[in-house]
Amino acid sequence: MNQKIQTAAFSLVLLTNWLPAQETEPQNSDPITNNKEQWKADLADLGLSLEVDAILLGQWADSTITGKDELLTLDFQVVGEFAVFESEEYGDGSINWTIFGGNGINYSLKSESLAQNTGAFSMSSTYTAPDDNILVDEVYWKQTFEEGKFELILGQVDMSNHFDLNRAANNAYRQFLSGSLINNYALPFPAYGGFGAVIRAEMNSQVSLSLGVGDSSVSKPTAPWTTAGNDSWMQLLEIGIKTEIADLGENNLRLTPWHNDLSDEDGWGFGINIDQDLGSDQVIAFFRFGVGDEDVIAAENFIGGGIEFRDLFEREGDSWGIGVTWADPSPGVGSRSETIFETYYRFMLTPSIHLSPDLMLIHNPALQTEDQVFAASLRMGLLF
Repeated sequence: MNQKIQTAAFSLVLLTNWLPAQETEPQNSDPITNNKEQWKADLADLGLSLEVDAILLGQWADSTITGKDELLTLDFQVVGEFAVFESEEYGDGSINWTIFGGNGINYSLKSESLAQNTGAFSMSSTYTAPDDNILVDEVYWKQTFEEGKFELILGQVDMSNHFDLNRAANNAYRQFLSGSLINNYALPFPAYGGFGAVIRAEMNSQVSLSLGVGDSSVSKPTAPWTTAGNDSWMQLLEIGIKTEIADLGENNLRLTPWHNDLSDEDGWGFGINIDQDLGSDQVIAFFRFGVGDEDVIAAENFIGGGIEFRDLFEREGDSWGIGVTWADPSPGVGSRSETIFETYYRFMLTPSIHLSPDLMLIHNPALQTEDQVFAASLRMGLLF
């Protein structure tokens, strides 16, 4: 095993043994981010809010078509908002951003990933920066009215952060690693944020509407003013319906029809996204389905779903997820339909530090001829 991976694994074992076990209630003392809530309160007084995820990610696969089968990565993401003004007449204005990045410890992010090495087109893991250690995915102005019931966003926008959201499967730093369990591969999301706009309106307590228009061809991180002159644009409409189902609990249904002009090709499609409590908000089932024109989308057919269990064994913050996706790649993206099974468990070692082992089985990876590939990962994460 690579010496750097051995060192990282030994460090994880030492840290796990040193950190106190978490009781039913989260501990007040956190050795890494002690006084975190006070720090956040101090920032809020300045009009600033931050949410930070950082993970040390080790990955291994039993079969690869090229490159390494053991990868060690340090990844991070910072989501921030700075309140510029508040006005009863003109609404509230703020500057928002999403910054993320990564560093391959025993390999180069610029030329390699475990998804690439296994030949799985829908197994991208975490939002790493392939060309830069740090990149800006989003910088936009947000204007809200009527206490947040109406919202306008304009600037560099990553549409996957505003559409196809799901309580149980939407965050590669804390939940599933597979890209196909984070978003619907039959929606026309580009790799990074580009110039765009989103309008969102809450019609009432149960129904919301979102309309997005943006660059659909962003294959590398760029500033919005370098993408505004392109000829590839997508339009998304999302209808969100929130209800309570007797004996089950909260249900969120999102219907997302879309249109995409991409490199002189034109096409339509739609997606369905559901998350549903199963008798408790600690057990959430999820489901995604999508179809689209093969000329303008990564997967012309897509289906996925699973379940997340929260606060298991009376440990606040622990979660266990089980998911499966099937994707039929469009011509030129992959040669056959691909199925991914994934399960993870997140141990909250402290209120801010988690350890998450992850197992993944890739059936018929679309970019190689091997029938089955098994992959295992281990994340050590910091939340702020």
